Amino acid sequence: TNSNLGQKNTKGEGDLSDGPVRNRHVTDCACTLLFVCQAGCFWFLSGKAISAGGDISTLFLPRDFRGDYCGVSSGGGNLSFYPELTYSLSVSTTVDPIAYGLLCSSAGEAMLSSDVFAEACSGSSSSGSSYSLSDIESMLSDPSQIMSTFSSSLSSLSMSQIVDEALQYFNQVCASSCSPNSTTSGRTWTYSPPPNAVWAEAWNEMMETLSDSGAGSSLQIAISQLQFEAWSYEDCPYAGRYCIPFPMISFSTGVDNYCAPADLGSMEAALGDALEGVNVTDAFQSVSSSISDFATTLDALGVVAAASVVIGLLFMLGVRMFAKPIIWLCIFSIFVILAAGGYASVVRANQCAGSSFVDASQSLAEATASKAVSTISNATNISSPVQIESTDSSCSDGYAVTDETLREVLLYCGYALLSMAALWLLLIICMCSRIRLAIAITQVGSAFVESNPQTLLVPILQIIVGSMWMATWGVCAAFMVSYVPAGYVPSQAYATEAEAAGNATASGACNSRWPTGFAYEDFSECTSTNSTVSCWYCGPPRFMLGEEFAYAFFCLLWHNAFLIALGQCIIAGAVGTWFFANNADKGSEPVLCRSTRNALCYNFGSLAFGSLIIAIVQFLKWVMRYLAEQAKAQKNRVAVVVFRALASCLWCFEKCIKFLNKNAYIQVALKGTPFCTSAKEAFFLILRNIVRFGALAMLGRVVDFLGISFITTATAIVGYFVLQALYPDANPIVPLACYILMGYLVARLFLNVYALACDTSLQCFIIAEEMEHRGDFIPSALQSFIKQNDLQEVHEGGCCSCCSSRKVADNESPEAGQA
Repeated sequence: TNSNLGQKNTKGEGDLSDGPVRNRHVTDCACTLLFVCQAGCFWFLSGKAISAGGDISTLFLPRDFRGDYCGVSSGGGNLSFYPELTYSLSVSTTVDPIAYGLLCSSAGEAMLSSDVFAEACSGSSSSGSSYSLSDIESMLSDPSQIMSTFSSSLSSLSMSQIVDEALQYFNQVCASSCSPNSTTSGRTWTYSPPPNAVWAEAWNEMMETLSDSGAGSSLQIAISQLQFEAWSYEDCPYAGRYCIPFPMISFSTGVDNYCAPADLGSMEAALGDALEGVNVTDAFQSVSSSISDFATTLDALGVVAAASVVIGLLFMLGVRMFAKPIIWLCIFSIFVILAAGGYASVVRANQCAGSSFVDASQSLAEATASKAVSTISNATNISSPVQIESTDSSCSDGYAVTDETLREVLLYCGYALLSMAALWLLLIICMCSRIRLAIAITQVGSAFVESNPQTLLVPILQIIVGSMWMATWGVCAAFMVSYVPAGYVPSQAYATEAEAAGNATASGACNSRWPTGFAYEDFSECTSTNSTVSCWYCGPPRFMLGEEFAYAFFCLLWHNAFLIALGQCIIAGAVGTWFFANNADKGSEPVLCRSTRNALCYNFGSLAFGSLIIAIVQFLKWVMRYLAEQAKAQKNRVAVVVFRALASCLWCFEKCIKFLNKNAYIQVALKGTPFCTSAKEAFFLILRNIVRFGALAMLGRVVDFLGISFITTATAIVGYFVLQALYPDANPIVPLACYILMGYLVARLFLNVYALACDTSLQCFIIAEEMEHRGDFIPSALQSFIKQNDLQEVHEGGCCSCCSSRKVADNESPEAGQA
């Protein structure tokens, strides 16, 4: 009943016969004050974070393997004179297997007692012991041969896996330059095994035995080559094992002091078979050429941008002129696809082996007709004068689909599709009048955009203001998150990687909370307690999310939601002014100034109120995701699932709130009422006309898909021909990608304004219908729906009132669609 669906709009206070209400007052003042206060608190906390020691540079400066920042004085020492992050040889990955092979060789066994050798070489089937002593001597005499193990181990991996795997062969260290000179440094490092290695004591015993036995043995000659030139301490402020240059690869300064390979050709040679089929140099040059060509074709980008806007306007004109046949064609195409798919599935399930699809279809039709006639004859006891030849439904030679289960699946799928087609057809018949109204609304919305293209400036200004706000907020938030307290991760040493980094089922000391730290092994800082050697330490994360950031993030959500609400309210007010203007004045009367003044001067608080609700829901959603990350860091899978499920529920609730808020903002723009009143009026308006809103939403999806496809594709095609005309020799890959992105953004720009214009036009139509406003202001596409002398006739037409509506339209007394 109407009492349960809210009170309809009536003439009197809030009359919209002259467009949006002019006699307004300031609404929701408390929310305006609250919005201003939260903005002031945000700037206060930002200043506090800056003065507390936050450093934005820590978010992007390179870090060494211990987590210390290159070029600054950090917790691990003063690295102010070492700004470059370069890469040295990882001894643990490359040399340790070779040394282990020497230890566990027959020559090494002769130097050790049987018990010590058995304990140290119990795993001698490892890769290191697979080398003969002569192989090891050859490898050590030419350090570049170490890359042979590197190349062979990567030969079966993809490029993304190669990048991850390669980190095991490098140490990330801060240095004075990317490729310091090691030949003149005078610094060397003699190999020694990791202090926490099981075979470290055996190695030391072997070395003592060798030193006592004198020089000359082949093993001692091989071990003597385990002495490496290292970068000087002035170039590399670490222990010698971390300053050994990588053979065959030199590095040069890259972006933001991250060193990169200086010669890609030498890198290809070093990696050998690992990059088989991938030409790194050509790939890099191809990408560089594409980017360079794009930089020289920026004038073509401007031409394509203007063409894209024109294409958008042409699409709006096309919607206005051809919306009706296109939408009806799409609707009936869905019916045809469902019916054809169902029929084809049933025929295929009954198709006999050796028969064609046409023969199977004819046999099925004859069998169905025969069964129908037989059923009717049995029900009426009247023999049919028409005799239809019955076809045996069984297939003596078997079915075309031999699997019985698959035939049953095809049969049931066919029945389901046919049922869906029947339901779709019934839905079209019952909603015919609503679909016709929705089509008319889409035409009205496109007419508004076409006659008022200046409204496209609203989302453009939103993007500009939003980008400026996001940039400002990003800088302030960076100061907040960049301050990581000294005790965020433990400073003690751990004996095993599992203690520090955890495993698949349990977290470690370094990553027990999110943002997680990381574990690293530093053999130069090992500690020993009760014969237990501990070399694992914790590195801090780059950032930390504290209470200040949580508040700043809430401010971001609120401001973003408010900016969207402001744009929606301005456009809705402009549509309302245009809708209720006389048809002769449509397009000539300014609409943005009045709606902008109303939104900023009178309804600022209402928009802040609505956006606050959305921000709270969004904030709770992100809190659930944050808790899911914390549970993930603690390896609590049940909690992860629970928090993610709650986040998904809040996401669904957010979508509902956004839909209601959008319609509430339209009410605010039209009537100037407070947010709660507007939300209630919008809710009951939707409830009274839920089928109309549903039909418009369904058709809106169709138009949205067609618009994005058309504008994006047309922009890319036009952009290609413009590029070929202006720069025929340019590489088109990067420019075309930019043109496609631009076309999509322009499409979204037009369609967002268009969708809001359609929603506002529907509300204006319903308000005019309920207030019984008649006049020359009704857009031509809606005039056949709103004449009062036929409203009652259509309401009496019931659900399936399409035919009666068309009859009324023929007599120029058409329907005004019912709720």
